[in-house]
Amino acid sequence: MMEHFRFSWKMLGMFFLLHSFSHFYGQEIESPDLGSLSRDSLDSYFFNEKQKADKLSNQGKLYEAEAIYGRILQESEKLPYEDIKFRFGLYAEYSFLYSQQKLADPQQQLYYLEKAKSVLVEDSVSTYILGFYYLDLASLKWEEGDYEEMMGYVRKATQVFESRREESIAEIGLSDAIYTESSGKEWKIRAYFAMKEEEKMLAAYQELLDFASKYKEVDLSFTLGTSAFRIGRYYQSNNLEKASFYFDRSIRLATTQNEKLYSYICKGLACLDAGKPQKALQIVNILKKFEKISPLQELNILEIAARTYGELGDKNRLVQTTNRALSLMNTQDTKIDVLDFKEENFTYFDRLKYPVLLTQFASFLELVDDEKLTTTAQQLYAICLDVFSKRLDHQPVSNHLQTYHLIQSRILPELILAEASQAEKESLLNKMEMIETRARFNQLLFNRALAKRQSSQDSLFAAENDIRKKITVLKRNQAKEDSLSEQQIFNLELELDAIQEQLSQESKAIYGLANASVDDISFPDLPNTLILKFMITRGQLYRVQLLNKVVEVKDLGKFEPIEQKVDSFLTLLKNPSQREALDQLGSDLYQDLMKKLDFPLHTVIVADQSLLYLPFELLKTESDYLLRKTAISYAKGFMYIQQDLFPQVAHTQSVSFFAPEYSKYEPSKDELAIRGEAYDLSGAKEEVESLSKLTNGRIFSKEKASKEQFFNLAGDYAVIHIAGHAYLNDEDPELSNLVFSDQAEDNKLYISELYGFKSNANLAVLSACNSGVGGYKDGKGMVSLSEAFMYAGIPATVSSLWSAPDQATKEIMISFYQYLKEGKPKSIALQQAKLDYLDNTSNPKLAHPYYWAPFVLYGNDAPIDLRSGGMEWLYWPMGLAVILVVGMLFYIGRRKNA
Repeated sequence: MMEHFRFSWKMLGMFFLLHSFSHFYGQEIESPDLGSLSRDSLDSYFFNEKQKADKLSNQGKLYEAEAIYGRILQESEKLPYEDIKFRFGLYAEYSFLYSQQKLADPQQQLYYLEKAKSVLVEDSVSTYILGFYYLDLASLKWEEGDYEEMMGYVRKATQVFESRREESIAEIGLSDAIYTESSGKEWKIRAYFAMKEEEKMLAAYQELLDFASKYKEVDLSFTLGTSAFRIGRYYQSNNLEKASFYFDRSIRLATTQNEKLYSYICKGLACLDAGKPQKALQIVNILKKFEKISPLQELNILEIAARTYGELGDKNRLVQTTNRALSLMNTQDTKIDVLDFKEENFTYFDRLKYPVLLTQFASFLELVDDEKLTTTAQQLYAICLDVFSKRLDHQPVSNHLQTYHLIQSRILPELILAEASQAEKESLLNKMEMIETRARFNQLLFNRALAKRQSSQDSLFAAENDIRKKITVLKRNQAKEDSLSEQQIFNLELELDAIQEQLSQESKAIYGLANASVDDISFPDLPNTLILKFMITRGQLYRVQLLNKVVEVKDLGKFEPIEQKVDSFLTLLKNPSQREALDQLGSDLYQDLMKKLDFPLHTVIVADQSLLYLPFELLKTESDYLLRKTAISYAKGFMYIQQDLFPQVAHTQSVSFFAPEYSKYEPSKDELAIRGEAYDLSGAKEEVESLSKLTNGRIFSKEKASKEQFFNLAGDYAVIHIAGHAYLNDEDPELSNLVFSDQAEDNKLYISELYGFKSNANLAVLSACNSGVGGYKDGKGMVSLSEAFMYAGIPATVSSLWSAPDQATKEIMISFYQYLKEGKPKSIALQQAKLDYLDNTSNPKLAHPYYWAPFVLYGNDAPIDLRSGGMEWLYWPMGLAVILVVGMLFYIGRRKNA
């Protein structure tokens, strides 16, 4: 059977440069002089080398296979070798390596799948290679959570297998051909499972059963068992009877002990989820009879056993089980006792990267009411947080964030206690900040790799990741007493230092965010500034507040009722006739979120989930809007507030204004569904004309207000101002875009393109409808156009939370720039601009917050030098100096002539 195609998909990772690892594995592979070989000899040579790589891959020797694949690719690409079938197969096989656990790197996988796509001629490719190529693409969409597109690729694969069945049988034989086709049908079940389409999932399973009965001579036990296991998982948490039925079927069909073991484990978990710990205990007793199991499998059995004993209140067996589990996870040869746990005796082993299992065992100790076990659990959570912060590399961690949030939910309440010292609070909160910062940035790196426009930073990050991977491999081999020398590691570390130095020179901010460590994180100490970070974890809302170097953590209660108020508030905000109800909700939310706070001159808000949509300045104090008490700006985290993150750059130009025109542009149906219709913004044109006179800026309008002009913009502008439309996709934030003039066909600027943009501007003003709100989904947080500008090197962005009326926007923007010219901090300038509008509007209807409150500041609050625009402010003193010099020369000349 074709074990090569039994997938093991891992989380998304960073793209590596094309390379060959052959010289890192203790052997140099000599190649013949390929230029002297005939076409037949070349075919034979490349075929044989690829066969070697395929065999090594099937044997699990992935690094050796990677070395050969890489070398073949480099050699074949240097030659006029036009065997499309060979090249497609090589790319497809190479991509498959990066779905394997040891090399798990879906970004690299995607890169070679795209290479395969570029040479794909379906009729020239073997059936099973083509079918699994589409399943590879489906697996990546599975990882991304794009299940609709995943299903599209699954359908392509199944169509290939079904329509070319006879050809496939002729290629690889009946058994393998039918097995590969059954794999496609199993993927259809997997897709419907992900989409939560129960009826379609069951229909696809019946289709697989019918197919298996038609080809009884072929053993499809593995596919049938895997499918039954998948359906059991579908029912695991909500229907014990159905879950048990399918898990039992999976157990009967199991071809390996591993499959049977995990079916029993999941059946036991289904019993626990159904509140049947006694039934789970029966399964635990069955699992204890398994022999010749690996340490990891034993840990999985101990996990379900510990939870069972905890729910049964069996303290003794819970303690025994957890002690054994912690001993397996400990790299020290020290006895572990959870009733007398000492952190210095426990060092978490590195075989499991993230402490998922350790977190689970900590939570099981909490099931029994025992002070010693509760204390040990808290110590384990602190270890888990430390491990999590140290194991982060340039790989997205979305699959493990649920574990992180469990750790976070247990640690935050401890920080509220009076005995928690300031140093302890800062240490634990810094680790959380570092994890969140790196998690966001890792996803950014993946998005940058997909962008059509990329910067030099992208190739540097790729090279950095490449070298890190080589160092890891070398050190792993050294641990096995491999003959590799310390010199190789030393040389690679020198290369890494050089690349990191270059990255730092390219952008100190981007490099700092990408390589954030706990040592780099420090609580900002800003004068007259209160920093509030809202953290939502497992349904509970916490507020971290920092003022005058003092850190406090407050538990604000359940988030759900607060979220309902936020949703109602945002709905009422766009209905000017509901002013009284809006004000009442504003007062309620002030009490929920801001109670017992004293506000200084400036407040920074770090929001989460739906709070990202909330303009906090509209919350009502006893007498008025919070706007009158404090200037408010927003940030993604503590690290983004640090004043030295973005170096100050001197600019010779003041503001570049983009005023797009829309004569023929028609938004897509999706865009219309999201944010209404496109139209020319007459107020935007008047706005930029007035502002350009005020700041001596430059206007790009009509055909010059193009996306191409934006990317070609000189780097010496202090501010980039875009007055146009933005369309935001809450379901897929990466499709959100700014719309430039429609004279050019390519006039949408997508977030992924911004990630490759590089600017030295100090501020981006997105005076565009809806420019600030990205989608938040499943607690992942807001991904917005304003954030993308920050990653492009612009430390601050003013953007809108909803469609801003033209005339009000114009008035606020003019006032905002006037205050910027006076040298005020950005937050103060925006606060005063809103207050000017509010205080000078005679029409009560136009004083409604809908008209004046949408614009918010994200990022750095430092003032900007806009005196008369750029460097023109120097002309008067320079002119005066020239007059004085000329006068002195004239006076000296007169004296000489006298």
